[in-house]
Amino acid sequence: MSGGFASGRHAWGECQRCGFRVRYTTLVDDGHIAGLRVCQTCWEPYHPQEDPPPIGPDRQALYRPAPEISIPDDEGDAAPALTFPS
Repeated sequence: MSGGFASGRHAWGECQRCGFRVRYTTLVDDGHIAGLRVCQTCWEPYHPQEDPPPIGPDRQALYRPAPEISIPDDEGDAAPALTFPS
């Protein structure tokens, strides 16, 4: 005795969207509503814009940043060097 389900090649089914009687083997999963079996004419292709875009992590800080040691004299907020008359 083999296990599993029957093939359904002689079975009839009902489209769960339009209600028409169609062959069971022609019913397909809807894709929009889980568990809904529809006929070929009621099936709508899944559009990629229905999924939100993937959002990755928002990296804002550096891991172990190194401070800038040498700043040129004409840049930055460094105070001007004090010079004393000799």
